[in-house]
Amino acid sequence: MSLEIITAVAELLGAIAVVSSLVYLGLQTRKSAMEDRARTIHDISASFSDWQITIGTDPDASRLWAVGIGNFENLNEIERVQFLMIFGGVNRILEDAFLQYKAGRMDEHIWKSYISTMVFIGDTPGVREYFETRGHQHTKDFIDMASDLKVEAP
Repeated sequence: MSLEIITAVAELLGAIAVVSSLVYLGLQTRKSAMEDRARTIHDISASFSDWQITIGTDPDASRLWAVGIGNFENLNEIERVQFLMIFGGVNRILEDAFLQYKAGRMDEHIWKSYISTMVFIGDTPGVREYFETRGHQHTKDFIDMASDLKVEAP
């Protein structure tokens, strides 16, 4: 066997090793991205569930939520602050879901399940008060999206 043949075989084997490594790296990167997306969705879902359980199992928080959404003006000053904090908590979760959706880490059908919460509460006195007094705490994109939902809601 000549030196040229040995060199050619070695170069071929090296090229095969490089291509194999690149394919493996691509597969691992894809798998990692899928795991990140799943973890993102899980974390947002867990936060939303925790928020719902907290509000749903606390009679005072449940009352504040129910009254604050529809009759914000019927809350006293302390209750208004409490309602705005409760509503702020869920809006942080919804904004996170929105930003993850925009970044491509959440599929549209999952994002739409979160939108349904926003459409459900709609353009009520408590929602208006929150966005008028606390809207600046959110990104412009989130505020614009929430405003568009209020216009489109039935």
